Amino acid sequence: EVSLRAAAAAAAASASSMHGKISELFRGETLRKTTPRLWMLWFLTQFSSAGMVFALPKIFDESFAVSKKRIALDLLWGVFGLIPGLAIAYFVVEKSRKYSLAGYYLVAAASVFLFMLTTMGSLANEAAAILMSVVLRGAMEGCFAILNTTSVEAYPTLIRASGLGNAQIFDHIAGAISPLFFSIFNDNTKLRPIALTVYAAAYALAFLPAVTLPKDYVGQAIKD
Repeated sequence: EVSLRAAAAAAAASASSMHGKISELFRGETLRKTTPRLWMLWFLTQFSSAGMVFALPKIFDESFAVSKKRIALDLLWGVFGLIPGLAIAYFVVEKSRKYSLAGYYLVAAASVFLFMLTTMGSLANEAAAILMSVVLRGAMEGCFAILNTTSVEAYPTLIRASGLGNAQIFDHIAGAISPLFFSIFNDNTKLRPIALTVYAAAYALAFLPAVTLPKDYVGQAIKD
């Protein structure tokens, strides 16, 4: 009984020492490749998503000569995109974590670019802009849902909280600077496409770390 208590105490001490050590997030070849990719994914996803959520009301307001009530309705239609976006993610994530995530990033990038086109000059079309905002919001939420699933499964139990916590640091940094980035271009409608192009490029760039994740965790038990 004494030996069992000693072993339990040693295990608890070992577990305690692992918590909070960033080096543990890079232990082994798989985590060494996974952790920086997840940090990049959280940063890029939040950077583009926070920026577009901030930008959509302003762009609708200034691109179309309609009432505030009409703009609010246009934005509400976009929110409905969450339902199909999450529903599709629910099914495709069970086929492949990383490839479904990579696919969602490409859809998000394309929807931002097409939304930009549908709010510019002679190409401006309110109905098309609403449609693109629906696709964007669905892709955006799908990215977060699959990324969260992948992040949880990537780390063993003892360092999972540390892994997710450190990833959230990059998420919060991106969420803070993205609206500030858009505000630089917001006062000049001719420069605004630059901001939207950067957001689309960030989604497209996220395709690379997603598709090169070293493991796909479909059908695998979460590590203890």
